[in-house]
Amino acid sequence: MAFNLLENANMAIKTLSANKMRSGLTMLGIIIGNASVIAMIAVGEAAQVYVTRQFEELGTNVLFVTPGDAQRGPLAGTA
Repeated sequence: MAFNLLENANMAIKTLSANKMRSGLTMLGIIIGNASVIAMIAVGEAAQVYVTRQFEELGTNVLFVTPGDAQRGPLAGTA
């Protein structure tokens, strides 16, 4: 078991050193992918905090009235 693991690790190191360009580009792709996922999570959390603050600034005594059709829903127009 230990010999097999050591042999596999040795083969992996030889393969990585033989294909330096491919290994470097693969690592670069993984780094860019991880960074983009982390950035998108950060942007999403920042947007959530911003929207929450905007609603908190409105307060609880604000009522918005918008024009529109009063007959909405599954029974609209049946009367």
